[in-house]
Amino acid sequence: MDLQTEVLSTNINDFINFLSEKNITGIIVASLLSSRINEMVDEFLNTILIPMFNVDTSKKSDSDKSINVFNYSIKYGTLIIAITKFILVMIIAYYALKLFRKLI
Repeated sequence: MDLQTEVLSTNINDFINFLSEKNITGIIVASLLSSRINEMVDEFLNTILIPMFNVDTSKKSDSDKSINVFNYSIKYGTLIIAITKFILVMIIAYYALKLFRKLI
C-alpha cells in the first residue's frame, strides 16, 4: 500500500470514528423526523385548527391585517397567527406527552 492510499484510509477511518463517537447518524435521523413532524403539525394547524378560530368574514387575509398608529401601518396578522400556532403546539405537546407517560 502506498503512502497516499494509507493516508486516505486513515482519514476515512478517523471520519467514521468521529461520526460514531458524536452519534451524528442519530442527529441526522432526528433532524429528518423533526422536519416531517413540523410539516404534519403545520398542515394540522392550517387545515383544521386555525380555520375553526377564523370567524372573520372579511375578505382580508389574516397576514394582511394591520393597524395604523401615528400614520404608521403595523402588520399584526402574521404575529397573531404565529403566536396562536405556538400556543396550540404547546398544548398538543403537553397532552401528547401526558398520554405517552400514561402508556409507559
